[in-house]
Amino acid sequence: MRCSSLLAAGVALSAIIRAYPLASAWLTAKLLALIAYSGAGRVAAAFSRDPVAGWR
Repeated sequence: MRCSSLLAAGVALSAIIRAYPLASAWLTAKLLALIAYSGAGRVAAAFSRDPVAGWR
């Protein structure tokens, strides 16, 4: 599962339960942590020596 689909699922879930990210501190922290996780994964894949793991 790609990180963008995880982010979309998190935003959709927040809309379903009507807990908007900027109004709920815990949801804001979780979505920001997911964005940071995605960015760290992209950086790690970019610097990987394995050509299969590189960003496509």
